[in-house]
Amino acid sequence: MDHSTKLSKRPSLGYLKAITKKKSFMLFANSANISHSDMPEDQRSPPPPKPPKVPQQPQIPHKTSFYHSAIVDATNREDDEPIRRSISLQHHSPDPQTYGKEAPLPCSLLLHEKYHHLKKMKKVGKGGSATIYLLTRLPTFTEFFQTPPFRKKHTVPYTVLAIKRHHRRNPNEESQLTFEKRLRQEFMITKTLQHSSHVITVFELLKDRRGRWCTVMDYCGGGDVLTLLHQVDLTSEAMDCVFKQLLRGLGDLHEQGVVHRDIKPDNLLMTQAGVLKITDFGVAQQGVVCQGLCGSTPYWPPELFTTLEYDGRAMDVWSAAITFYCLLYRQIPFLQANLQDPQYATFLKQRPEWWALSQCPADLQGVILAMLHPDPTQRWHISHCLASSWVQSIDVCYEHPHHHHHHHL
Repeated sequence: MDHSTKLSKRPSLGYLKAITKKKSFMLFANSANISHSDMPEDQRSPPPPKPPKVPQQPQIPHKTSFYHSAIVDATNREDDEPIRRSISLQHHSPDPQTYGKEAPLPCSLLLHEKYHHLKKMKKVGKGGSATIYLLTRLPTFTEFFQTPPFRKKHTVPYTVLAIKRHHRRNPNEESQLTFEKRLRQEFMITKTLQHSSHVITVFELLKDRRGRWCTVMDYCGGGDVLTLLHQVDLTSEAMDCVFKQLLRGLGDLHEQGVVHRDIKPDNLLMTQAGVLKITDFGVAQQGVVCQGLCGSTPYWPPELFTTLEYDGRAMDVWSAAITFYCLLYRQIPFLQANLQDPQYATFLKQRPEWWALSQCPADLQGVILAMLHPDPTQRWHISHCLASSWVQSIDVCYEHPHHHHHHHL
């Protein structure tokens, strides 16, 4: 074979370039996981396996409009409503048998995430197990320019919510688990009573940025009754009105089988419209048979000093009568309802003509003495109090939302 024949069988330079270009393209296509429509099917690289689908978690917006937050029923907002349910209603159980038996408290948002659009909290009070703050907001553009100039300084800012920041009464005696169980029970019991016009409205139970549990509740601009007694000279009509509203609120509790066990002026709030709201259900319970000491000693009935078990409804009735006595005379009748207290001993001797009520109408005396009966089995129930002629005659500031009402306060 001659030399020319060998050269003719060698691949041409153009053919080698085409082969090299095609191989380079295939390597690039494989590395980039792409295919080219012009490539022959037998030379195309197989498509890479698809990654398994992972269900995505729903995105929770960090911005929640004030007007569609927990205080307003935002039925026209589909994005905020599921969030509000997941926080507020997940803690609420309609079955009283499940109180305090759920898992540790869940929470979707932190306090500063849900209400970051509101102004810094202002501390207004502190108790043995909680500190109260107020959340305020600035007026909207429309609100500001619709307000008359002479009233602008009185409308900025708006107080919109009260925050109850909980803390353990005694960390050495109360574990974190017991503490959270108590918070859960208080929140759920209050939630079951939201139908009552005389029970504080609660919205959510969630944590702040430091991990402390907070209850978001309605703001009552009238303050508590104890402060009201020191700052305002209440008329007899106003005191009677407050007392009747308290009886109605306790009636709503007892109808649901709930006893408060800590009725006193400190735990009664007033709205700007003059509506009484019972608050602080920290020692309340579902069921009328109670054990253990709780509340404040001057408001204890005598059976708490002598028996282990007692009727919580009878305790609420006694405490309500002592509270009304405080409204009338701005002092407690005795320090404790046992014979060691001379004032209580005098009360027992003078019944049914107790000198402290000598200036009161006879019908009023009969109601108070029936509520302060030393024997809890003979003591009136709330239904007896509300059915009495004297209570029936009281003109209440707040009757019903669609009724005309006036305010004594």
